[in-house]
Amino acid sequence: MRKFLVFFIVLLLISGFPFFLLKASANPQSSPDPFIPKITQAFPGVSFKNQLTLAGEVPFWVRAFGGNKGDFSFSALFSSGNLIFSGYSNSLGSGTDDVLILKIKPDGSLMWGNVAGGASSDQVFSTVETPEGSLLAVGATNSFGAGNYDLLILKTDQEGNLGPGFSGTWAKTIGGSNYDQGYSIYPSSDGGYFISGFTNSFGAGGYDLLAMKLSREGDLDWIKTIGGPSNDSGFSSFQLPEGSFVVVGSTNSFGSSGSDLLVIKVEADGSISWAKRAGGNLNDEARSVTLSSDGGILVGGSSSSFGLGGKDLLLLKLSPSGDLEWARVFGGRLDEEIFSLTSTPEGYLVGGYTSSSGKGNKDFFVLKLDPRGNLLWGKTFGGSGEDVARAMAFDPQMGMVISGYSSSFGSGDRDFLALKLDSSGEVPGVSCGFFSTWTPSTITPSISINSVTPTIMAPSWALSDCALNLSSPQVLSQVVCQSPPYYSLQVEVSPPGSGTVLRNPDFPRYMEGTQVTLTASPLEHFHFDSWSGDASGTSTVISLVMDSPKEITASFSPDLCTVTFDRNGGDTDPVPSFFEVPYGGFLESLPQPPTRAGHTFLGWNCSPDGSGDWFSINSPIFGDLTLFAQWEVNKYRLSISIEGKGEVLVPEDDSFEFGSQVSLTATPSPGYQFDQWKGDVPDGHERDNPLILKVDSDKTLTAVFREVDDPVPLPSLGWMGLILLSSALVLISLFFL
Repeated sequence: MRKFLVFFIVLLLISGFPFFLLKASANPQSSPDPFIPKITQAFPGVSFKNQLTLAGEVPFWVRAFGGNKGDFSFSALFSSGNLIFSGYSNSLGSGTDDVLILKIKPDGSLMWGNVAGGASSDQVFSTVETPEGSLLAVGATNSFGAGNYDLLILKTDQEGNLGPGFSGTWAKTIGGSNYDQGYSIYPSSDGGYFISGFTNSFGAGGYDLLAMKLSREGDLDWIKTIGGPSNDSGFSSFQLPEGSFVVVGSTNSFGSSGSDLLVIKVEADGSISWAKRAGGNLNDEARSVTLSSDGGILVGGSSSSFGLGGKDLLLLKLSPSGDLEWARVFGGRLDEEIFSLTSTPEGYLVGGYTSSSGKGNKDFFVLKLDPRGNLLWGKTFGGSGEDVARAMAFDPQMGMVISGYSSSFGSGDRDFLALKLDSSGEVPGVSCGFFSTWTPSTITPSISINSVTPTIMAPSWALSDCALNLSSPQVLSQVVCQSPPYYSLQVEVSPPGSGTVLRNPDFPRYMEGTQVTLTASPLEHFHFDSWSGDASGTSTVISLVMDSPKEITASFSPDLCTVTFDRNGGDTDPVPSFFEVPYGGFLESLPQPPTRAGHTFLGWNCSPDGSGDWFSINSPIFGDLTLFAQWEVNKYRLSISIEGKGEVLVPEDDSFEFGSQVSLTATPSPGYQFDQWKGDVPDGHERDNPLILKVDSDKTLTAVFREVDDPVPLPSLGWMGLILLSSALVLISLFFL
């Protein structure tokens, strides 16, 4: 590290850059240092798919990346389940410092590493990802530009490449003859980008805060300097929901003495809504900013004016209009600095370094706070050397990642140091030895925030293209500690919607050796059958040990419903008379219908009298069901003919329902008498008159009438003849006596 500092100081002295005059000489600790924090924010409204179920994934780890000299990480972000770290290296490039971008798999292994730069120093301090997966970074270059250090802005493709052979990539500089640097790049809601930093080439005096807006294509929309007669810098920024930007940093132009926190709200057109400062009598500065859970502004930095000794962590919660709502100081007897803030569903994560706790020198720290800024837990990580966290990213499913630089671990003077931790700030399942619990002292300071009126100017600068040399060197990686493998557990329910499976514990992945209990619960009208895949058995509760990725299916079957077919007065039963059907299922066929004399089968109804719903083969079955045969009575015709003379009295309707009884009366004409019935007449009833006939089919009958013969007429005797006849009969009788 000494060699690096000596070389850097000599380089700056040769170039004529008054490095030690960045602040007033009485306040050397306030100098803008090149190790500027980056709190990477996700694109508003853009989600990236996380890849969480890789077989045998090692999801939590601590690793060092770099070469045999100094390598420094200032930005960390999640990228479609992978990780992007960026910063600069003087181990792996062609110049003093070169831009270094690494892409890391979820298990910590390196996907690729690219360096880009020129003959001198080229650094990036802030990187974001575009919706299409490209990377945009901002920093400073002494290899290209108008003089000394200029802002360096570059866009790579999805693989970190840039240059003439890679479509859509570019590198640009902007600045003046003195020292100009970009610290933060943030995507704007219109597809462009907001950049903040500082300039010594242009402004009201000393160093001024620099703010600029680029279009989606990388063209300059506007550029402004904001400051006063002394030094003013912007270190971090983000966009408010309504479209304006908040920039935080430090100011020596406004305030009583030392440096103060500076918070400025910049509108989308570059105008200033308000500017506020907060601080005490010593040096205080803001290093990171994020959106609070209620839509306000959370500012983090360091303070020598408030606290327990040295520098302490200072958090301010502001309203969207810049009014102070609460303040917190965390720290110990030595120095602490905040370099990164991010919001979580439960509150906030704060990252940086501490010299008051840990394993020695400076250690990474991460604090978990509730929405009111109260401490939930604190952790440190480090070795005997200098370990400084500069960036943090959080994903609800992937956990948290913290990166910075370390002299305790790695292959060189300083290496990228990256920690991928679970939601409790740990690498679970392993005793790493480099983690410590930290409970810093907490103070609620009496601090005020005041409005200031900075001078706003617009430099007449333009973007200039530059050609960085790109290479892909070998990046050394050292595993400091890592968790055991984690395995995915995929549980399917068959058929879908038939039941549920409860996991205990319920995680998307499980550490090797974890015992998981699965409980299958059928939904209504279903029952559990069995497990299949990487588990077996018919018990609804099983336990398994995660020793590999597992895919398990819980099979359920619908309850069986009985469908009964009632002949409902028929002479025969339907065949078959019942079916068993899965709940919600359908009959594959209907039974052979029953028969009934004198009736026609109409179909099946849910009510015996036919007043319910009619059933078809397309009707789903939801429970036991009885269906009743429905009948229609047949009607028959009665045809009667006459033989002889006479008539037969019948009802006017010649169509009769089955089973009807019809009374037929044959009436002969004069000179005729009824003789008999012929045709469809019951045996033995041919001469019935009237004839009682039961209708059970179409009938044809003939009524037969026979003509009557006249007798021989007797002569007329009169009364005298009768007397003589009677006398004669008497004499005959006497004679025989």
